[in-house]
Amino acid sequence: MAKRDAVFDYSGSFDTSSYLTDIANVWSNNTAKQSNARFDVMWSGNPGGSPGTALSGWEAGKFKTMAVYDIPNDTTYLKRDDGTDAKLDYTAVHRLIRNIKSAFNLPNAINNATWPDEYTSVADEQHFLWWTSKDVASQPMSLSNAAGGMNALNGNHIQCGLIIPISGFSDYGGDDNVGSWTVWPTSTNWTTFNNHNTTLKDASTAAASYTDPTKVGSEFAQTGSVVLVNFENMHKPSVVSRTKDQLSLMITWSNKSYADIKTLIDAAIA
Repeated sequence: MAKRDAVFDYSGSFDTSSYLTDIANVWSNNTAKQSNARFDVMWSGNPGGSPGTALSGWEAGKFKTMAVYDIPNDTTYLKRDDGTDAKLDYTAVHRLIRNIKSAFNLPNAINNATWPDEYTSVADEQHFLWWTSKDVASQPMSLSNAAGGMNALNGNHIQCGLIIPISGFSDYGGDDNVGSWTVWPTSTNWTTFNNHNTTLKDASTAAASYTDPTKVGSEFAQTGSVVLVNFENMHKPSVVSRTKDQLSLMITWSNKSYADIKTLIDAAIA
């Protein structure tokens, strides 16, 4: 499989720079709405089971999330009259979601007539802020599969995601909102993935020493500020020495494949 089948950079088709400061403020101003995420269960050998006790470096507080549904209105933002359409949205997060869905012709189009009154979402599409501590011990390859892994709240596995870095990514040598992801397009075997992690767990491997499964086929890396990633092949944030916590906005789908979403975006920006 080609690189484009696993990851694609759409940074040149949508400028997120005007949203970054306000979205970072939304995150920092709503600590009570942030939830600890046990993402380490991905590497447990049994992602659908009980998380158990987290290894040092993956414990509570290393991964956090905040669903857009839970973000309260920012009355200051709503009252802005700066020549933008900010009044249609609760916060800068909502505005970015609305605008990028429109620009990319993404599923579940937003109705501007009702959007200002009630934020709506659907069960098969997820909107959330995702935060990773700079002190995460390691972040090996992840994989989503119908059998488990990266499950949406409704129990359906997340097939792909549009990742929009907000802050903390300058460790990759560029702007603070330009991240990097490594993908293995032909490494898709769920059993191989889980068996590898089970072996590490049974050997009492420290989180910092976890390794990736054996790679099948090619490896590619992609940097960008708006990146579509296929979660149904092995993928991870590219390895870098982290000095900053990382914050991203994620729009993900559990009823649309990477190819489905890529086709929609490509047609919209053609």
